[in-house]
Amino acid sequence: MAGRFKAGLGQLLAPSRFSSLPAEPRVYAIRLNRLLLIIVLAWAVFALQYLMQARYLTVGIDVAVICSTLGVHAWFLRQKRLERMRAASHLAAALSCVGLASAAMISGQSAAMATWFLVFVPIFMAHQEGVRVAVTWSVVAALLMAAVHGSEALLTIAPEFVPSQFEVFAGQVVFLFAVLGIGVATRRASDEQLRIVQDREAQLRKSRDASELLSERLATLVENVNVGVVLTGSEDRVLRINSRFREQFGVVQRAGELSGLSFEELCQRHIAPLTVQGERCAPAETVTKNQEPREFTLKDGRVIEFERTRIGDTQGGAGFVACYRDITQQKEIERMKNEFVSTVSHELRTPLTAIRGSLSLMAGGAAGELPKKCSELVQIADSNAERLVRLISEILDLQKIEEGGLTLRLQRVVADHLAHEVADSLRPAAAKQGVELVVHTNGASLEFEGDPDRLTQVLTNLVSNAVAFSEEGTSVELTAGSNSGRVRFEVRDHGPGIALEDQQRLFTRFEQLDGSDRRRKGGTGLGLAISKAFVEEHGGTIGVESKLGHGATFWFEV
Repeated sequence: MAGRFKAGLGQLLAPSRFSSLPAEPRVYAIRLNRLLLIIVLAWAVFALQYLMQARYLTVGIDVAVICSTLGVHAWFLRQKRLERMRAASHLAAALSCVGLASAAMISGQSAAMATWFLVFVPIFMAHQEGVRVAVTWSVVAALLMAAVHGSEALLTIAPEFVPSQFEVFAGQVVFLFAVLGIGVATRRASDEQLRIVQDREAQLRKSRDASELLSERLATLVENVNVGVVLTGSEDRVLRINSRFREQFGVVQRAGELSGLSFEELCQRHIAPLTVQGERCAPAETVTKNQEPREFTLKDGRVIEFERTRIGDTQGGAGFVACYRDITQQKEIERMKNEFVSTVSHELRTPLTAIRGSLSLMAGGAAGELPKKCSELVQIADSNAERLVRLISEILDLQKIEEGGLTLRLQRVVADHLAHEVADSLRPAAAKQGVELVVHTNGASLEFEGDPDRLTQVLTNLVSNAVAFSEEGTSVELTAGSNSGRVRFEVRDHGPGIALEDQQRLFTRFEQLDGSDRRRKGGTGLGLAISKAFVEEHGGTIGVESKLGHGATFWFEV
């Protein structure tokens, strides 16, 4: 029984709905709730006292104030905003003032009792809202007391009531206990607020410790990374420079001596004199998050890759991080690789071409009729020799693209003619696999400027892939049309389709999504990478749209 009473009292003083509020508003709401309950309790004591004295008019006023305050309390408990809760406490205080003044004025009651009662309101509001609000309510209470004093000669509905000494003593005791209760409530509220402040200090201390630990780790990372790093602030002035940067450019000053130097001045002092053409720094306002890396060569032959990126945002005080990577060894390896690939490709191309020519002549009967088994072996050798020649040609094309040696022979190209030519050249091979080639054009001769040989190579590669991965009895559709002022080619098949996560890897070198199937169909993994390079050399774009089980559509626009 005692447990239920205690639980009920706890719910009354601090309802569970307040638990959803943040810490400080929750404490404030609990204090407001207790204030309203104290006001109702005080009026109940007044009503009981006057009922025992048979002062029914005053009891009626007390009951009216109690009912009004309970209504305000019910409205208060439904609110979710602290501003409305505070408005409820002011409304309850106003109702109490009106009730006290009315009871005193209509009964000609002694001003002493009215003073005791009215002084409660400023005390309550000082406990709840602070000094400024208490002063305001004190002025209101003083005006009401003046009205009570002035009304004794003008308005007396009930006979004047003169309290006895016992009643004065009882009123003083009630006043004393009310003040004591307010003091205890204030102390508890202060303790709660102090606890909140201490919790916040603990959280801030933890956050500060975590921030310092993160800063130390970042400093260690920047100092030990094998890349020259320069961190600058929002005004593009140096904040931190690691030892690797000083080693790269022979900087003898310590990192602290360079702090505060502008990034432009840092470049001009320590980087530009070492470069072949002079390194210039990009202005801070031109640096974006997606800045492309660039390279410059030092006088001693080293190649440095430079990348500068904005960190943070403009509102929070953006900074910049500049990274300098020594890629000399990487460049040398790439040069040696390219020379090796180019040499091997050229040296292999001539004998392979001769071998393939000989095998083609033998397969065609130029050396006489071959036995059936021997003819089959010659055809297999011819097919693989053709594949090797194609692989070498594709490697050489990629080599030219990387070295910037690819030259486009631009001329007027008719889109529908190009589509029909490619389809006619591949139709016999498609027929062997039971695949039909269908060409769709809008009937108009779409003309554009391009390299017909390179575009034919792109379109042939897309159609060949579509045929290779189409099932027997299906079709491959080749469409030539226009899209937003550009010429668009589409090749659609009805094969197994391509998963979304695999589509981005299609246009990289030697990429085969299904290696076993690709080897069965034949392919080098370079065709789409070369096609992408040729299309981009024309200033166009290439892509794929596909779903598993619904075929694929490869397209490019120029």
